[in-house]
Amino acid sequence: VVLAAALVAAATAAAAPKPRVTLITDSVGGSLGWDQAAADAFAQGLDAKLELGPCRRLASSGCPATGGVPPSALDLIRRLGRGVGPNVVIEVGYNDDPHAYAAGIAEVLKALDAAHVRHVFWVTLHASSGVYAETNQLIRTAAARHANVSVIDFDACAAGHADWFGADGVHLSAGGAE
Repeated sequence: VVLAAALVAAATAAAAPKPRVTLITDSVGGSLGWDQAAADAFAQGLDAKLELGPCRRLASSGCPATGGVPPSALDLIRRLGRGVGPNVVIEVGYNDDPHAYAAGIAEVLKALDAAHVRHVFWVTLHASSGVYAETNQLIRTAAARHANVSVIDFDACAAGHADWFGADGVHLSAGGAE
């Protein structure tokens, strides 16, 4: 009986759907688009939807990039609606002014709430410039005010790993993407 219960539990767990996670990025996280090993590592155990946008901004139009101007994270979330899924990772901010970013966070969180997102994972920026440290503080402040927002402190993880970045100190190398 115990063995049968264990087998049923294992079969049920194995049949459980993978959690849906949508990753919304600018060009830094967009490295998952050209590094398959990194994309596979991110997607392991997940039903991952990658929304990679070079030059994406949080709430305003992105800058021109190969393939045109990407929609802002806010516009993308509004377009996807409930299709964004219950879990969203935001890695956007390198192309934003911190003053505009603060208002953008509130708008994005409102749109995510309207899309019935249960959990938001907000990735800090590698603070290779003071402006990125300012943006990181805005992310932390927003997370402290919203129970469904968790900070993924990429800045802390990246400390001491210059080899994770290209010559500009911002965009990821293949090793950094992985």
